[in-house]
Amino acid sequence: MTHRIHRSEAARAILLCCRRLWQAGLIDLVEVGLDESHLDGSRQATTELDLHLRIYGCRRDCGAVVRAHPPVATAFSVAGEGIPANVLPEI
Repeated sequence: MTHRIHRSEAARAILLCCRRLWQAGLIDLVEVGLDESHLDGSRQATTELDLHLRIYGCRRDCGAVVRAHPPVATAFSVAGEGIPANVLPEI
C-alpha cells in the first residue's frame, strides 16, 4: 500500500526543496496538472513534461518531480565532458 500525503504536506516539502534551490540560485517553479494543464507559475512547463508525467504514471508513490540544472553539471555539459560519479550527489 502506498502512502498518499495531503496536498498541504506536499506543498510544504516542495517549498522547502525550492527554498534550497533558490538559495543555490536555481529556481523555476511551475505547477502542472496531470492532464498537462498549466495551474500556476509565471513560466510554461519544460519540454520534459511528458517524462515527468510518465514518472507519475509508473510511480504512484511520487508526489513531485523536481528538475534543476546545477551549475557544475551545466559546466560539464557545455565543455562536452562526462560528469565523474563523485562530483554531484544526484549521480
